[in-house]
Amino acid sequence: MKTYTKNYIGHGNQVTTKEGKKLPIVKMTLSMEELQKIAHTYSENGKDYVTFEVALMQKPDQYKHTHTVYSTIITETEETAPVETPKVVEPAATETPKPGTRRTKAEIAADKAAKEAAKADMPF
Repeated sequence: MKTYTKNYIGHGNQVTTKEGKKLPIVKMTLSMEELQKIAHTYSENGKDYVTFEVALMQKPDQYKHTHTVYSTIITETEETAPVETPKVVEPAATETPKPGTRRTKAEIAADKAAKEAAKADMPF
């Protein structure tokens, strides 16, 4: 199974003119140290490359950054067996009597005992 991990490497702002017009440009500030960690060498020409994503944040952070920059790392992990959850045993439900019929004292006592047993099994 593939696991995707995001390494955040910087933030940025959308460029705005003095008149307040937002341009389709994002000015980013990135850490060279973080960029060097995620750089990879392309085998054909031996040059280093950095691949990253720029995303619009849902709301600006405390420094008024509107965009974030991150690198996604894909790792293969082994699938683990699903954890079995214990099954809850429901007390046997008795049939509801038809209108106009009466239940016997034994049926009423059995229903009452089943309800009390179910309450006793509850952990709280």
